[in-house]
Amino acid sequence: MHRSRWGFHPDVTWQKGVLLLALFALPAEARAQRFLGFRYQAGECVDSTGAKGHNPGYVGECGGLRTADLREELLSEIDLSGADLQSARLTFAKLKGTLLVGANMRNAQLESADLREADLRDALLDRAVLVRADLSQANLQRARLSRANLRDSRLRDANLSDANLRGADLSGADLSYADLTSANLRGAIFSATTILPRTLTPNEAIQRGMVFR
Repeated sequence: MHRSRWGFHPDVTWQKGVLLLALFALPAEARAQRFLGFRYQAGECVDSTGAKGHNPGYVGECGGLRTADLREELLSEIDLSGADLQSARLTFAKLKGTLLVGANMRNAQLESADLREADLRDALLDRAVLVRADLSQANLQRARLSRANLRDSRLRDANLSDANLRGADLSGADLSYADLTSANLRGAIFSATTILPRTLTPNEAIQRGMVFR
């Protein structure tokens, strides 16, 4: 079994739609200190009093994980909604089916990360490095990917409707069957090896502001 460098076995179980994440290798006192009651509600991380914040060091909902080293970690299908993962290192991380709704992943390192079927609605991925990442069937509706590096990434059947891809590098990316309805593509780069969805011809891509290089 894969053991996390964070000191727990990330075994995940779904029961009646509720996620149970095993963190029991940590002492009860440490778990209490890490989870301060912040939950992701209506686009914000708030506690029972309405105060805004994050749970420091908590690998879960509204976790405060800025600059965390999570390379190659098994994080599939857990709830990281609203988590602060800005500048986190997630190279080769396993994030298949993970809930990342509203997560702050600006400048995060996600090279070759497995994000298949991940829920990234409203996530902030500006300037994130997603080279060779697999985002097949991921939900990126309204996600912000301004100037993100998506070279050679897989976005097959991904939902990118209303996403902001302004200035993103899509050279060599596979966008087969991706939904780009109302996406901001101005300044986004595509190349001869980029596979565009059938609904978007190269000429139409240029008309929508994309740049061929």
